[in-house]
Amino acid sequence: MLAWNGSLSAGALLVPLHLAVQFTFLVGLAFLLSALAVVIPDVSYILNIILFLLMFLSPIGFRPDMVPEGFQWVLHLNPVYYMIEVYRASMIDGILPDVRLWTIFVLLAIVAFTIAANITGQPAEHGSERFTAIPGHGRHEIVIESPDHAMDLGIPDHAQVRDV
Repeated sequence: MLAWNGSLSAGALLVPLHLAVQFTFLVGLAFLLSALAVVIPDVSYILNIILFLLMFLSPIGFRPDMVPEGFQWVLHLNPVYYMIEVYRASMIDGILPDVRLWTIFVLLAIVAFTIAANITGQPAEHGSERFTAIPGHGRHEIVIESPDHAMDLGIPDHAQVRDV
């Protein structure tokens, strides 16, 4: 807006807030995917395919009103849609974003971050530390009963190693 008419609109002044919400969403998503990648090593390959499809299903090179009515629901399933529309309203159209789109965008960020914080921030149960190791042949769970030895690089004598 500043480049076109020399003034900033109210929507453009909200861009730092949009960036904060986007950062919260992306940090939550990164924590969720990193926790999932520990269990499923092929997450990065699956994520590449999903991101590729999301870019084609996101209204970046087209406006949402260009999508036929029968396929509008596909846009609403895409979390990137809400982020793009909030930025488009603020930066290109120079207006305040639609309250419904902004609310969904903020809720997506809060939900992603809260779930990720609950999954990745879990303390060890009963004073023990659990690690899952996936060596070349098989999968093993290492249970260390004393948290003092959790930082050791070796396995303490009282640790249990069992196949999972």
